[in-house]
Amino acid sequence: MNSKSDSDYLIEKLHDFCLEAFESALSQAGPLSTSVSKQLRQEWQQERGRFVLWGDGAAVRGGELDVRLRDSKEHELHESVVIVLTTMAYTLSSGQFSCFQNKWIRTDHCSGGKG
Repeated sequence: MNSKSDSDYLIEKLHDFCLEAFESALSQAGPLSTSVSKQLRQEWQQERGRFVLWGDGAAVRGGELDVRLRDSKEHELHESVVIVLTTMAYTLSSGQFSCFQNKWIRTDHCSGGKG
């Protein structure tokens, strides 16, 4: 039988979660937000687009990338992709980023003072 568990397609699930987090971040910024410039919002949308293209090119949909990496000799590569996507998902969903001098930064790395 071909039953799949919740962890079978972890890369696909993390990819979907990150896309939802991108959408949430963009909607929270709002089209008329004074804290996010139009140019920065466009850059954010471009990054989301690149992430979508990466997912399409890497065959994330349907768990194909999960299966290929797990079935190959590159088990560490699967783990590495999961770690990167988990970190990205956490950063996007926890709001640990903000706009500073027209660049997105993670706020947990800020010392609080001007640099």
